[in-house]
Amino acid sequence: LIEEGKEEEFKSIATQCLNIVKEKEKDTTLKYDWFFNANGNECVVRETYIDSNAIFLHLGNLGELLGQLLQIADFYPEIYGSPS
Repeated sequence: LIEEGKEEEFKSIATQCLNIVKEKEKDTTLKYDWFFNANGNECVVRETYIDSNAIFLHLGNLGELLGQLLQIADFYPEIYGSPS
């Protein structure tokens, strides 16, 4: 859930994340989709990577931005698959 009044800030950070993934992770990220509810106050991100190392690359690329998102929204990760 995104804090009330922080929806546009969240979307701005999300756009930055998308741009970084497109620029730096096109060979390691298979899916990177953001879905917002109709009110724009909830977001689900679906991410798929080629292997576990790609996740570490992703965290390195987006660490600061992810920190900003965590300051204005709740975070409940679900991880599927077999770590490599």
